[in-house]
Amino acid sequence: MAGNAHNDRVHIEATERQQKCLDMRITGMTFRQIGEALGLHESTVREHIWGALKKLAAQRDSKASELRELELQKLDSLERAARITLTRHRVCYTQGGKIVVDIDEATGQPYKLTDDGPVLAAIGKLLDVGARRAKLLGLDAPTRQETSGPAGGPLELAVQHDLSKLSDEELDTLRGIIAKTESTEGEHEAQ
Repeated sequence: MAGNAHNDRVHIEATERQQKCLDMRITGMTFRQIGEALGLHESTVREHIWGALKKLAAQRDSKASELRELELQKLDSLERAARITLTRHRVCYTQGGKIVVDIDEATGQPYKLTDDGPVLAAIGKLLDVGARRAKLLGLDAPTRQETSGPAGGPLELAVQHDLSKLSDEELDTLRGIIAKTESTEGEHEAQ
């Protein structure tokens, strides 16, 4: 039991350090500044921040999964109701409330005219439910969207960032992303 209490305390302290590092980083402090303020090595600060971000992402994913499951249950309920409507036999009524009767040409016998309106409405609702379910589960193929600038060419966005706050490792990662993007754009232009 004492070992569990010790492990719990260590875990809580580690989580608090991670959160403290993340909070300080959000205020704009560099990894080095955070390390100096907390007496930690710069690499430890990075690990704490990434750990905190992973925990936040896991919490977000867990909540999103719960919400997705709840929405799927609602869609199932709506689909059941629409299917019940789809299978019911309904007759047409006049505005006066009388059943509309027609004569079968082959037999000469009267029959009640079927109202297809509710069936068609139920089919439309089933399609809506199916479309919502597909979107929620990511089943639809992604749509390609192109943006163009005023002259019809590619839209260029001017974004300014203070790169002085990034570490050498982050700058190297950013350079790699830019190089990859430029090479991909070059491949697309060549095609």
